[in-house]
Amino acid sequence: MKFRRVILQTSMLEELKRFYTTVLQFPLCEDDADAFTVEVGATQLTFHKQKESDSAPFYHFAFGISERGFEPCYQRLHATGCTLRNKDGEEVDTSYMWKGKQVYFEDPEGNIGEVLAFAADADALWLSVQEMGLPVENVKEAAKQLAAIPTEYAPSLTFPITRIESLGKSRRHVVR
Repeated sequence: MKFRRVILQTSMLEELKRFYTTVLQFPLCEDDADAFTVEVGATQLTFHKQKESDSAPFYHFAFGISERGFEPCYQRLHATGCTLRNKDGEEVDTSYMWKGKQVYFEDPEGNIGEVLAFAADADALWLSVQEMGLPVENVKEAAKQLAAIPTEYAPSLTFPITRIESLGKSRRHVVR
C-alpha cells in the first residue's frame, strides 16, 4: 500500500521533527508552531501538535526505502540506540512478506517505525509510507468497521485486514 498523505498527532512536536529530519533525513516541506510535514518519497507525513486533553498518541508505520539507502539509514538508527531487536536478538531482519531487509525502531514518542528495503529506481531513496497500523481499544470492532471501506484500487473489494498483532510490553494492539 502506498499512502499519499498521512496526518498524525504528537505530544512531542519538536523532538519528532528533529528525529525525522536528522535521523531518517526526510526533507521538511512545511513547518509551523502546531505542525510539520516531511516528504517520505511519494507520501507527505504530517505531525500535528495534539490537544492537552487527548491521550498520548501511538502509531506503527512502515517506510519504504530503496535497497541502496537501507544500510546508511540503518546505521543512523542504530547509532541513536532506537532500533528494536527481533525474537532472535537481531536488529536487521528479512521481511517474510516483502522479502527485503527490514529494521524496526522506536521514535522519541514511542511510535514503532519500520524501514523496508525495496528494489527501486536508481534515483529513488525514500519510496513512500508503505503501511500504517491502527492502535485500537476493540480489535474485533475496528476490523469490522475497516472491512466495509472500499479501496481505491478495487472499489468493489473491501479494505483487507492482514494481521492483528499485540505489541508486547505496551499491551497495545495494531490492526494491519
